[in-house]
Amino acid sequence: MGPKKIKRRLYANQDIPTMASDEHVREVMLDLTQTLFDKLNQPYRWMAVAWSAVQAGTWGGERRRRSREKLLTMINKCRSFLCMTEWKLEKGWSSHNLHYGFGAVNSWSRESGQAVEMVIFEQFLKENYFKGG
Repeated sequence: MGPKKIKRRLYANQDIPTMASDEHVREVMLDLTQTLFDKLNQPYRWMAVAWSAVQAGTWGGERRRRSREKLLTMINKCRSFLCMTEWKLEKGWSSHNLHYGFGAVNSWSRESGQAVEMVIFEQFLKENYFKGG
């Protein structure tokens, strides 16, 4: 069974078949690990004050958090198949670089070490809210 089929089975919450080769499972594990690292390093910032906008940001943040947790589960299935120890990450790991909900700006401010006002101002500049004219 090739890497694509193994990965497809993992995404479908199925186990790795016993006939899968160690080489293919290792390839899948490395690919999933890179995907997880990419997702952990990609920031998600959703700053809003209106209730419905905050809920939309929460939906997006929770979707990203669950995606990261699923990736870790799939990686651990590969590690188990290869007789490697599973990764046990500290509490809150899946929320790294995710800032959403009513406390998003404060969370982002603490992580960056900047004042809340500077975080908001830099975000406005980044999103081109202040265009000349």
